[in-house]
Amino acid sequence: MKIKKLLISTAILGGLMFAAGSVQAEASEWTANTPESIQIAQGATSYQFKLGDTVWAVATNQNLQTNFILNLNGLNSESARTLPVGYTLLLANNADGTANVTVQNQEGKTVASGTATNSNKVDETKPFGSNPTTNTISNEISNGGISSNDSSNNGETIVKPETPITPPVDPEQPAEPEIPVMPDKQMVDVKVSYFDSTNGVSLGQEIKSLEVGTTVTFSAKAFTGYTLTGASSQTITVAKGSQVIFTYTQNAVNPPQTGYTVWYHGEGTTEFDIELGQHIFATKAEAQKWISDYADNLIINEGISSSDYGTSTWDK
Repeated sequence: MKIKKLLISTAILGGLMFAAGSVQAEASEWTANTPESIQIAQGATSYQFKLGDTVWAVATNQNLQTNFILNLNGLNSESARTLPVGYTLLLANNADGTANVTVQNQEGKTVASGTATNSNKVDETKPFGSNPTTNTISNEISNGGISSNDSSNNGETIVKPETPITPPVDPEQPAEPEIPVMPDKQMVDVKVSYFDSTNGVSLGQEIKSLEVGTTVTFSAKAFTGYTLTGASSQTITVAKGSQVIFTYTQNAVNPPQTGYTVWYHGEGTTEFDIELGQHIFATKAEAQKWISDYADNLIINEGISSSDYGTSTWDK
C-alpha cells in the first residue's frame, strides 16, 4: 500500500477530516469522546472532526486500527492526542474488502490518500465504516480512553490521548533592551619638545593631556637667537606614546666690539648728569674731548661745575 504523508500535524480516521491547529479547546473544557458517542449517519461516506474526538475513538468507530490513521498522516503514537478540526476524510469500501481513504482540506483539495486492507481493521468480521461491538474492544477505559492489546485488535498498541496543555494566556513580555554605556574617554600625555640641533640641547618642553583619537595641531614657539627648521606647525591624531618635536638652529653670534662711554655728575644738581652708556664713542680720544667740552660749557653757560666726570670702555 502506498501512503502519501501529510506535512502538517493532522490525524485522519476512516472517513474523518482533521485540520492542523484550526481549533484548540481549553484543557478545562475538553472531554474525550468514546467510539459509541461519535455519531456517523448510516451509509455516510465522510466525517468531519468534532471537539473531543481522538484518533483511537474515531478509528475504532470506523473499524480502523489507530496505527493505520497515524501512519497515513506521518504521525506516531506519541502524537495521538486530540485531533485538530477542519479537514474531511472520505471512506469508500471496495468490492474486494479494502477501502479507499482520502483526506481533503477546507477547499476540497486532496492532501493525502491510502488504501486500508483487512489487516487494518479492528474487527476483521465487520466492514470498514462500522462500529465493532464493545466485546471486541476489550478493557475499554472510560471517558474515551484506550483499549489494551488483545487478539481482536491484531496486537495493535493503542495510546490513550492526553489532555491538551493549556497555552499561556498572557505571554511574558520581552525585557526592555539596556541602553549601552558609553565608555569613558581615554586620556594620554603628549610631550611637545623644542630642540636646539646646533648644540644638541633642549630649549624647553610641554606636557599636554589629550583624548585618544582626537586630531590636534601644535604650533612652534619663537626663541631669541634661534631659527626654526621645518614646518611651523604639526598635526597629529592622538595615540598612546604620541609626541611632537620642533627643531631649531642657533643663529651666528658676532663678537662684541669695544667702544668708549662718558659720565658726568654736576655739583648741587642732577639736571645735566650723564650716565655710562648714554653716549658711545669709537675712540678714547673722542670720548675724552667730548666730556671735557661738556664740562667747560656747563661752567661758562650754567655756572655748574663738577669734578666727577670722565671716560670708560664700553662693549658695543
